[in-house]
Amino acid sequence: MAERLTSKADAFYMKKHVNALVDRLEHDGFDRGQIGAVLGGIGLGLCCHHNGREETNKIIDGVRAAMDADAAPSN
Repeated sequence: MAERLTSKADAFYMKKHVNALVDRLEHDGFDRGQIGAVLGGIGLGLCCHHNGREETNKIIDGVRAAMDADAAPSN
């Protein structure tokens, strides 16, 4: 995602507003799992529209790999 942002200030600005939205939705009774699922779906839809299916699938594969690495036992 970082390569899509023009600056750290842009990332900070967007993160601040997303966090405020999440706080409002939690206040309205939604949990972070519900909110995350919706935000993830919207994000992937926007990415697919802008970058195409192939690039979106690369992102999904990267997220899947990160989740698998997190779930792997550390010996």
